[in-house]
Amino acid sequence: MGVENMRVLRFRPGSVIAVYELNITEHTIPELELYIRNLTTDNRIGNLSIQSNYTVFGDEALVRCHCELDSEKCVEGKSNWTCECREGYTRTNGGTCEDVDECALGIDTCSDDSDCVNTRGSHICSFCKPMVSILGGGRTIQRSDRLQLNSVIEYSPKCAIESIRGIRYDWTFNSTDEMTQRRLSQLARTQQADIKIQPKTMAVGKVTFFLTVVAVDDRGIELSSQTSTTITVTFAPLMAGILGGSRRQTSNGTLTLDAATLSFDPNGLLSCRNLTYTWACTERANNECPEPRPTSDCGKFLAPVKPELFTRVFTFTLTVSAPERIKGRATQIIEVVMSSIPSPQIICEELHGTCGPVINEGEQMKLMSNCTNCDQQSEDVSYKYWWTLVASPAGYSEWTDRDYDNNLLNERDQDYLVLKANVFNKPGDYTMRLNITENPTNFVGYAEYIFTTNGPPSIGSCRVMPPDGTASIDDFRICCEGFHDPDQPLTYNFLYKTDIDIASVNTTSTNVLQLLYTGPENCTALLKLPLGNRSDNYRLPIRVQVVDKYGGSVTVEPSPPTVRPPRVSSIQFNNTTTKDVQKTTAEISSIASVLNAQGNTTANMTQDRVRLRDSLTAIVQQVEIVTLEHVQQVLGALEHVTAVPMELANNAQVDASTTLKDVSELVMNVSGDSGTEELEVLSAHMLTVAVNVISASNIRAIETKERNGNKNMTSDPDNVKQVLEQVEKNKEATTRVLGTINTFGTILLSRKTRDDKPTLLVSKGFLLSLANTSCERLGERTIRTDEERVGAFFFLPEKAAKQMDCFQKRNGSVGSKTFWTQENPHGYSPNSGDVKTGVQALSFERKEGAVIRLNELQDEARIQLITPRIDQNNDFIINGTTQPENSGNITVHNFNISEPGTSLHIFLESQDDQVPLRLFLQQGNDASPTDYSWNTSLPLTKTSPQWSRNVSADPFSWFLSQEELNITEEDTPWSLAAQHEPRSPRSNDTEENFIARYQITIIAARCLFFDEEQHLWEDRGCKVGPFTTRDHLHCLCNHLTSFGFFVAPNRLDIRAALLKIPDDITTNFIVWATVGTAFMLYFILLFWARGRDIREKKKLRRRHGNIVRGTSYNRLLEFHLWASVVRPPSHSTFTRAQRVSCCFSLLMLLMVTNIMFFQQSTENNTIYIGGSEIPLNISLRTVILGLTCTLIAFPPNVIIVLIFRNLSVRRQKTVQLDNIIQARAYQEFGGVHNARRTGPGCLDTQNCTSDAVSTSSGSEHDGRRRGYIDPKTGVMHQYRPPVAQQDGCLPWWFLFIAWFLIFAIVTLSAFFTLLYGVQYGRSKAEAWLFAFLMSFLTDMLLVQPLKVLLIVIFVRLLCKNQTKSTSQFRKALLQWKKLPRAKLKGKLGSQRLADQIQDLDERSSVDSSLPMDERYSSEPSLPSTASISTPDDSLTTHGTDELDTSTEDIESASYLHFETLSDASSDPYPSEYGELEAPDAWTTMQGGEQARPVHTEYEVDTAEDNDSSAKPFRQISYKLR
Repeated sequence: MGVENMRVLRFRPGSVIAVYELNITEHTIPELELYIRNLTTDNRIGNLSIQSNYTVFGDEALVRCHCELDSEKCVEGKSNWTCECREGYTRTNGGTCEDVDECALGIDTCSDDSDCVNTRGSHICSFCKPMVSILGGGRTIQRSDRLQLNSVIEYSPKCAIESIRGIRYDWTFNSTDEMTQRRLSQLARTQQADIKIQPKTMAVGKVTFFLTVVAVDDRGIELSSQTSTTITVTFAPLMAGILGGSRRQTSNGTLTLDAATLSFDPNGLLSCRNLTYTWACTERANNECPEPRPTSDCGKFLAPVKPELFTRVFTFTLTVSAPERIKGRATQIIEVVMSSIPSPQIICEELHGTCGPVINEGEQMKLMSNCTNCDQQSEDVSYKYWWTLVASPAGYSEWTDRDYDNNLLNERDQDYLVLKANVFNKPGDYTMRLNITENPTNFVGYAEYIFTTNGPPSIGSCRVMPPDGTASIDDFRICCEGFHDPDQPLTYNFLYKTDIDIASVNTTSTNVLQLLYTGPENCTALLKLPLGNRSDNYRLPIRVQVVDKYGGSVTVEPSPPTVRPPRVSSIQFNNTTTKDVQKTTAEISSIASVLNAQGNTTANMTQDRVRLRDSLTAIVQQVEIVTLEHVQQVLGALEHVTAVPMELANNAQVDASTTLKDVSELVMNVSGDSGTEELEVLSAHMLTVAVNVISASNIRAIETKERNGNKNMTSDPDNVKQVLEQVEKNKEATTRVLGTINTFGTILLSRKTRDDKPTLLVSKGFLLSLANTSCERLGERTIRTDEERVGAFFFLPEKAAKQMDCFQKRNGSVGSKTFWTQENPHGYSPNSGDVKTGVQALSFERKEGAVIRLNELQDEARIQLITPRIDQNNDFIINGTTQPENSGNITVHNFNISEPGTSLHIFLESQDDQVPLRLFLQQGNDASPTDYSWNTSLPLTKTSPQWSRNVSADPFSWFLSQEELNITEEDTPWSLAAQHEPRSPRSNDTEENFIARYQITIIAARCLFFDEEQHLWEDRGCKVGPFTTRDHLHCLCNHLTSFGFFVAPNRLDIRAALLKIPDDITTNFIVWATVGTAFMLYFILLFWARGRDIREKKKLRRRHGNIVRGTSYNRLLEFHLWASVVRPPSHSTFTRAQRVSCCFSLLMLLMVTNIMFFQQSTENNTIYIGGSEIPLNISLRTVILGLTCTLIAFPPNVIIVLIFRNLSVRRQKTVQLDNIIQARAYQEFGGVHNARRTGPGCLDTQNCTSDAVSTSSGSEHDGRRRGYIDPKTGVMHQYRPPVAQQDGCLPWWFLFIAWFLIFAIVTLSAFFTLLYGVQYGRSKAEAWLFAFLMSFLTDMLLVQPLKVLLIVIFVRLLCKNQTKSTSQFRKALLQWKKLPRAKLKGKLGSQRLADQIQDLDERSSVDSSLPMDERYSSEPSLPSTASISTPDDSLTTHGTDELDTSTEDIESASYLHFETLSDASSDPYPSEYGELEAPDAWTTMQGGEQARPVHTEYEVDTAEDNDSSAKPFRQISYKLR
């Protein structure tokens, strides 16, 4: 604390008055007061006074004044403290302090070129307030169009951009249509800078888009800006089409024209039934047309064609209309011909690419033939196909044979035609004709297909501003003008080409460039450009492609800008947001291009680049990818970042591989809406990045091995952990990258047609080949990766091909994926050094992506492969000379074989090929003609395999297989001796001194495959073949490279599926209807089951009625979950409602597991229901899948069922009757049973027969009836003993756990089933339904009966030795009849006596075939049932009204009366268990009537029950008879 200034006011004799003006903190004021008071106490400084008027804030202000911390301050007055508004706040009439908006009041101090931003209590002047605008708005579109809106943010030139720390985008919408509002709101959750709205998302009308952009600076101040635009949506015209082509032939009979297949409402609102189809017909000669016949089929035209109409040509015109819609029209020419002439139809396959009438010339197009009267099954008839372009616009040159070869992706003589993209570059109509010739009749039929290409936009010009700049620093903008087209909207794609070597695709006609920006307007946002090409003075080629709504495009190349590298070596990336994907990827590409150009520098600078690449890959990994344009831009950025693999650290590899995995999943989910050409371009970018990551992984893995190879790693645990972590990252990155390559391969294979040209992707030393082969061409087939670049290939024997289950399928095909790479992609593997050649792989899969696994092939079915040997420098080469024959010597060469399990190949090059040489081989000792293990004489006969003309065995080679050598150790010594065979001497030699010079090359080889589970190179199932040479390796394998069995569930993009739900409800109703129907049936059955439970509960203790005890069949139903719903046992606590709920949860589990693992079959099996074509997907694979899903869904259901079965009854706090019974029985029988029984255990064998099978009825034991005579009617009624509910081993509150599990399973299963259904689409969802029904039937007819059988066997084995204790317990209960009855307290809390006995009877009848003395064996101290006589008797039980209700309904005492006839004993079951003494006899009363005492139950207090001296209260009443 210091004094700022001091002033002397006046002087008086002997005194000085000083005034100090001090600036002190609020916390030091109380300390200052105390300090001064202490000084003035002893007058050390004279009279000193303080006059203070200070303000306090914060917590002290709350204590003194109770002020608002944010807006008020606490000020000391003369007599008190008061709250005053802080500066920048003003007091309102309500007494509160509110912020003064200086910006709104115009009292700010900001200059004209800055923006005032109000803050609490003040304001700031900022130059960085974002100025946002929306590109693509203010236009009219059709509902079938895709809408893209881009946001552009600009700042004042005085703004320090680096001060912006983050940007938020908030899209809101205003539409009168509720569905549109909801769909757009879901889309806005991504908070992307640009939004892309798919067709049929918005309702017709006006939709206003609002965008609020909030920029946050380094002070945490939010600077916001808002803009809006309005889009007008109109109806698109109806589409009309007639299936079969524009012209076709038909014979006499019934003519069918199908308009429903190709006619539709592009707005997605009207179905076939809502459209009106109007047909018109004209005929040039007589104007006589076939009369249409009425039909109920939607969009069908049926008419009889009479024989007299032969050779007539009819033109049918179709008009499709609907109220308030623009009509659609189509025509088809029908020519009537003889019935023997083939009648083909031409159908365009829309999924493959583009279809008419107006096609996208930038995409591929596939035309299929369908011959309605061709006999494809006959072996005597064959058909020849021939496609021809017969008409084209003026100026379009006629195709030659070379043009057909260049423009087609298959051959002209196939039953389909695939045309490349960008072939029809002239606008107008094109006509493709198909001729079908039938052999041997040579009848020719034809069909034609007309399609139209629209004209491209009028060409304009583009320019880059500024024309010169610096990469990663300067912003550029590209603007175009002069492009016009009536087919709006236009899309502007801005692309560039750098030094990056992007992968090539042989089947695409598009130059693969990198996408900089795409949008609906003619200008880009301000973007950073990558470094220009160094070979061209840093000039960057730019290409702008303008595309209309039908795909018509025009391309211009503006003057390339010069983009130079920055002068500073260090580069910083200002990451403000990843929501602006286009701007983020452009900036990352710019920075990475600078890093790539820096080349070799110091180690520190290299590490800086490595760290910066780590940061860039991490940022790319955070980018949220929504569209395929985003995919291309993200992949382009990664191409720059990963271009130098040596500078890609392990973390960067993992991030890049994670991004690739995310990209592949997105493309897999949305590929159905994309063209083949677009997918091939994306695959090229993907492969470029993938190869870079694999190369970086290998480099890092090798460095790790070399760096730690000579270290004793076991002595440093930290080093071991670090090395393992690095290797694990290499493995993770490589595995993900190869998985991405496999996924993209599957996507492209789904677009391949059988026997078309293979698709080849090439990136550096990595080649990926994709082919689709028809089943008839699959056997004995050579599968090549690329014949020109690499000599590697596979040979598939016919016996191996037959295991693919393909030859029985008509027009079936199998996809194959092969890749070859010069570099081992699994460099992280511990034994990767064993691989000395290139690596190639082969896999087969079906159309839907299901992998075909070939394992355990026999020798004649082994897959053979040839792969080039690229590492020949390690071959062991020997130069030698043979010894003269008469010298008695032989030339011996020694060498070592380092690896066990190898084969040996010895290649001989002799100076004189005419001189045969003999070779002797032996392990260990020197070989000689008398001491050897193997020998041969070269040359041998030249042999070649039948499957390849280019492969043959070298006659001067000696092959010893792995089985022959059986090398089991490392570094084994071997000896090779060479000797020429005797021959006649030459002119200058004699036979004695003749020698032969030679060179021997020795190769030890193994064929390895990569085990994906162990991540090791293994030779299991593979061996080296005899056609190995110096240049290539020949291998034979009995499997493909994968040994896995588990099939992973289908991927699910939850977010994409949620966004598609609104549209999916109306178009893909099959899954929604299935789930909804399941829920509806469940609630109906639950209501029924609950009602039955309540009714049976009330009848549980009734004794009347002619009811027979359960049979074995009925008791078996207890364990069949589905069947037990109809007739559950009355004694079980497992109610009908619970059983119905368990069935429903199992049904939903089967539903979700089946749809998760569902794979659609390629077989075209269909059924027709109600005129609709429904795919029938039933095959062996479907059955196996159903069984698998059932086994997966079974365990959770078993847990729930076990909980319900073993629940104990929730009891009141009363005396248990069975405890009283057992206690008295314990006293009388000397402890046969415990006095108190706490309940059964979960596997308590005393109660193990509770669910056992009962086979006895009321009268089937000894032929005697039990019952009573109704005193009113005199009719004998059969007696049904009471059945008591059993108690379980689990606490009663487990009931809530079981119901929670059911609720969770049902809810989650329904949720994910609907999401998968939305993602699959209608066609695949319909095919799934049949597979699900197969799982359901599998569970009902196979799993549940099998479960019943296993449970019965288990119970029988478990309860085999338990009848002894059961018999003793029952006898104790029978003796209890002699004891007085106890009236229960409150409600009846336990089973009645008859219930206990009856329950034991039911348990004892597990095997009714056993004699009674075996079923109820006794202790030695007790008499057996065999020694007890069993007189005839009957038992009648009368109950009061309370007995007709359930236990819980009895509020007052109820009475149990046992009455026996004069000739009966008191045993309730005398026919089975023998005679026992009755507790009372019949008493003769006045009047000669007889009465019998009946024991009545009374209340017993708990304390009395525990008191051994307490006497039970007994009341005897008499019943007259």
